[in-house]
This record gives sequence, C-alpha cells and structure tokens, in this order.
Amino acid sequence: MTTMTILFTVTNDLSYDQRMHRICRSLASAGHRVMLVGRAMPHSVPLEDKNFGQKRLRCRFQKGFPFYAEYNLRLFFFLLFARYDAVCSIDLDTLPAGCLATLLRRKKRVFDAHEYFTEVPEVFDRPFVKSIWEMVARICLPFYKHAYTVGPGLAEIFEKKYGIRFGVIRNVPNPTLPPSAGQAGPSPEGRGDVEDTVDRSVEISDVVEDRSSVLAASPRGLPGLGFHKAGFFDKIIDIQHCWLQAEPSNTIRNTCRDIAAEQNLEYYDLRRHTGFLRNLMVRLTTTGEVLLLVSVAKNDQKAIKRYLDRILELLPQLTTLVYTVNTKLNDSMFDLDMIPYFGKGYVVEQLGDLKFKIGPKSFFQTNSRQGKQLYDVTADFAGLSGHENVYDLYTGTGSIALYLARRCRQVVGIEEIPEAIADAEENMRLNDISNAVFYAGDVKQVLTPEFAAQHGRPDVVITDPPRAGMHEKAVRFLLDLAAPRIVYV
Repeated sequence: MTTMTILFTVTNDLSYDQRMHRICRSLASAGHRVMLVGRAMPHSVPLEDKNFGQKRLRCRFQKGFPFYAEYNLRLFFFLLFARYDAVCSIDLDTLPAGCLATLLRRKKRVFDAHEYFTEVPEVFDRPFVKSIWEMVARICLPFYKHAYTVGPGLAEIFEKKYGIRFGVIRNVPNPTLPPSAGQAGPSPEGRGDVEDTVDRSVEISDVVEDRSSVLAASPRGLPGLGFHKAGFFDKIIDIQHCWLQAEPSNTIRNTCRDIAAEQNLEYYDLRRHTGFLRNLMVRLTTTGEVLLLVSVAKNDQKAIKRYLDRILELLPQLTTLVYTVNTKLNDSMFDLDMIPYFGKGYVVEQLGDLKFKIGPKSFFQTNSRQGKQLYDVTADFAGLSGHENVYDLYTGTGSIALYLARRCRQVVGIEEIPEAIADAEENMRLNDISNAVFYAGDVKQVLTPEFAAQHGRPDVVITDPPRAGMHEKAVRFLLDLAAPRIVYV
C-alpha cells in the first residue's frame, strides 16, 4: 500500500467532531500521514493528543460571510505551502480554498459531502446565501473526480445535481454490543425516547455514533419517528429500537408509527409547517405506570379520537394517555394545555420512601434509579445532621429538596417554572412533608438579601442549574451568603 499525506479541512474547532476524528484515526492507523485542519474559536478547549495531526487557523471574524471569506483565504495560503498529497474538503464551506490550492499545486482533491449543505436551515431559509453556496458548488465540483457522501440517497441526489459520481462511506460507529449480562442495561423508567419526533424528513440512512440508530434526514420527505439530529431542527434519526429504555417503550413507539401508516395520517413537516402528528413522549416508572403524550398539529377531534382509540386498543399497558394540540412553529410544550384522554393524566414514581407525581410537563430525572443514586450522593455531600437550613436552587419539581427535607430543619426551593413549583408543592403534600417551602422565579432575582433575611442564612446550598450554568449575579450573592457548604449537582 502506498502511504499518503492527507489533509482534511473543516470549519469547526476540531474538539468535538467525532466523525472526522474517526475518519482521521482510521486512516492514520492504516499508515497514512493525516492532518485535520479547522479554526480556533475564542473559547476553544485545548486539543487532545491524537494519532493524527491537528491544526487550528485563527480568524478575526467568527460568523457570517466575513468569517467564511477570511477562513477560506487563510486556508488557501496554508494549503499553498503545506506538504500533502491530497486535500479532502468537508462540505462546501471549505471547498473554495481546497479546490484552488490543489489546482495550482496539481495535487489530488476529494470532496466529502456529509450533509445536504444547501438544504440545512441556516442556508435554505436565506435565498441569497443559498445561491452563493450553490454557485461555489457549480464552479468547484467539476474539478473533482473523487467525492463521497454518507448514504445512497444523497449520492443519487448529488450525482444528478452536480454531474459527478459520489461514492458512499457510511457514518458507522465504533463497534458496540447490545446490553448483556454483567453490563448496564436500559433504564426501565424515565422520559422515554426523550421526546420522539414524528416528521416527514426521512430519507438518508446513516448510523450515528452514540446512538447506533438510523439517521433520518432528507429532501424527499418520507415519514419517520425518532430523535432530532444534533444541531438540526428538521432532521431526525429514525428509531426502531432504543437501548436506553426498557419495554414497552419501543413497542409503544413502533405501534404508534404503524397506526399512523394504517390511518394514513400525515407527519408534521418542520419546514412547511404542515401535517398532523408532531411528537410522542413516553414516561416509564419503577412502579409500573406508563404515560404516553401525543402532540398533534391540528385540533381535528375526529382524527385525534380515531388515533388515540386505536392506541388504547393495541397498547393495553398504558396507564394514562394524554394529548396536546400544538399549532405553534416550535415544539415547546410548557405553554400548552395537556388534555387527559385516558387515566389520571400523570404517573407516580417512587424514590426511596418518597412518591412523586409526574405529569407531561414535570421536570424529573429521566432515570429514576440513577436519580436515587445521585440524590444519595448529594445528601452525603451535604452532610446533614437534622438541624440545617438548606437552600435548593433550580429545584425543578422539588425532588432533591423533598429527598433531603426529612434530614434537615428546613429546605427552601427556588425554580423559575411555575408549573414545576406547583408539582413540588403537590409532591410535598403527597409525602406529608411540612418543612419545605417553594418559590417560583428566576434565582438571580429571588435570591436577595431580603429573601435571606426572611428565611435565614443557609447552612447548606444545593444548586442544580441548567446547562448554561448559574447567572453571575446569583454566584456573587452566594459568595456574600458565605454558606459553610455548597453542593453543585
């Protein structure tokens, strides 16, 4: 085998591009000299050592036309003098530099189209921007003899559109096995399938690394039911079997798909905002209760009844069935009415000796058994003796606060979502707990000197913030409170 020096070019900062890491690692392991070239961003983390080279180009601009122009200019000059046998340009946004530099230096060039670039939301909804990238493709791609994409559907589209042959290299994950004896199995509880999406965006088959599932994304608009692809509002991964949750989760999802086909119901089109079926949410509990939420885009009572009645006929394991009508452009549910169709409209979960009422809008750990382990660790870190005043920030439905309530003198919970606070108060009554109090509001606004004077300075602060972290104002006030112990969950 002839070894080559190959450069791959992308516009990200290289840190989390698992697909490119896998490609570069495979080629380097086969004996080729490989370098992955991207950009440095203001908050880029240090690069981890790999068996291939990595290079970040620094740009003054970070977005829009100025960035793409500057990045391709810097990339062109880098490629003009770097040592390599071939350059593989990943998508259209690195194609101009790769094409021009390899033409001038008479080097081999390859095009990797891992998505339908001109159809992604950032481009499709901006006609002028889309026309620019299509012009780039028309000018550059005729100079390419070697091109590939992730599936036969895209390959066929690209071949017809650009007049060159596209090979297929599937985005296959590292080999993994289903759970077996001795391995951690699927969670038998939690918010099932983390909100499955019914969508008309299925066409390209592509295995995704961290889910071992089929990617559903496409211009052709075939129906699918699964997860959103990361970073894309209109592409989903069609799921036949999810290993993260036990039965009857997969049975429920696949049965709902079959019923939709049987009744010829139209799936929701996230681009055109047409169709009927939008989302499913499954919640399993350790107590054996099962909740299914169905979200539809039209208040067609006849179609809703026909669909839900068939679900109840085929899925007797459901203990409650809820639906909501979402006519908005987004999938947020917290401002929508939840309408119980069968059962009590919620399920009851148990953590230790506490019971929790969980509805479709409830904030609750998706894996209840793991949640108990987490709460036990939190309690251990808090070091409670029964006399402490505890603040629980970002309390959600009060699950941590109520879990600790019987181990302390008082617990005060703060949560921004009023519905979550209503659940917390309901769960407090359900468990006959009287030493907890909950407030609805933004932590940075509720947590004030007056609040501390009313409830007393905390001996322990538990904080379980959202992914964005704590607001700087809240952090500064925590420092002023000088609580002897802070537990960050």
